[in-house]
Amino acid sequence: MTSCQDCKEAWNPTSFDLDQVLGNNHGHFVWDQKRFSESAQDTILNSETAQLSATLGTGYYETADDANSEDPENDDTIALADRIQNKGGYLTFV
Repeated sequence: MTSCQDCKEAWNPTSFDLDQVLGNNHGHFVWDQKRFSESAQDTILNSETAQLSATLGTGYYETADDANSEDPENDDTIALADRIQNKGGYLTFV
């Protein structure tokens, strides 16, 4: 939960579920997909830069023997301000 200022300078409590618009494609954040958090670890939101960082599962394995081990991982970062903006005091996906 956060607050966004509207055009009348009033602050509105607002939140946004990133899992509805942000997914994981082989260890990389992608917009217009869903449920990135199901394969994310060590997720960090930097409020100063509006960037989200996480270790994401890739779904790729080096050899067939690796397929029985843990999912390989990749560290990735995405700029949330590219698609999440304050519209009238509420966070909106654009």
